[in-house]
Amino acid sequence: MALPYNLAYAVFAGTAPLASELLVSATGSMISPAIYASVLALLALPLLLTAIPETRHSDLRTGAIK
Repeated sequence: MALPYNLAYAVFAGTAPLASELLVSATGSMISPAIYASVLALLALPLLLTAIPETRHSDLRTGAIK
């Protein structure tokens, strides 16, 4: 589990400054990286709300939802 997590973190977080600089250079706006991050967060929100199940009432030993 650690390898995919760290690999994804290195790829996406490692290239974030480069992507931000490219966005600012292409648009001329210093706020374009913030707009880009906000749009990505809004696109991910429905997936987070529907695809990840609620585990509040689940049994920790069996994983069964009561």
